[in-house]
Amino acid sequence: MEKKRLWRRYFIGLFFCFALFLMGHQTEAKQNITVVIDPGHGGSGVDNEAELGAIYHDKYEKEMTLEIAKAMKELEQYSNLTVVLTREEDRGISLEERAQIAAQVGGDILISLHLNASLGHVTDAPTSDS
Repeated sequence: MEKKRLWRRYFIGLFFCFALFLMGHQTEAKQNITVVIDPGHGGSGVDNEAELGAIYHDKYEKEMTLEIAKAMKELEQYSNLTVVLTREEDRGISLEERAQIAAQVGGDILISLHLNASLGHVTDAPTSDS
């Protein structure tokens, strides 16, 4: 559980720094910033790769990106920052719908979350002895 909490804090901190970097000095403190977070993939199917995304053991990309997005929603605790998720549950959503959501809420920043997976990334990694 502690590891999960550390990851959550890491992503929130990373995202906040990224948002501040993108907005630069042109942003006044009183201006509201709307950030749209798009957790990649999603859908009720368990045999459709487009819905599942990457698979690592028993973890699906669609679930992990949604968990990360929900953690990033906590950024709303900062004043003048609005965070909108394109989906808040496991449901299918087209690329067009994702773009429409961002446009409808007047998003200043759109972040699409995606992850990669490899079962052999540790064991197959080249070493300095190779």
